[in-house]
Amino acid sequence: MNKLFTRDWLIKELASRAEFTQGDVKILWITLEEIIQEIIENEDELLISGLFKLYIKTIKAHKGYDATHKIPIDIPESKRIVFGASRTLLDLFKK
Repeated sequence: MNKLFTRDWLIKELASRAEFTQGDVKILWITLEEIIQEIIENEDELLISGLFKLYIKTIKAHKGYDATHKIPIDIPESKRIVFGASRTLLDLFKK
């Protein structure tokens, strides 16, 4: 069974490995969350080499189908947050 690693676990692990206090790492983590939220809000892009790319993708308005009522519908333009793993992470599955 796969393990579930949480934010609290990650903060403790970072503190332990870097020999920082959990309080210091928590401050850094909260700041990182705020920065990522600002990047998303501004529809900018975040690229962390070796880990991931995070960006906003605009989905153009298009025709859809309402299967419940069996009628065609117009789906308005929308936005999606895209989180793409780096080649480094994807290659871990090949080993």
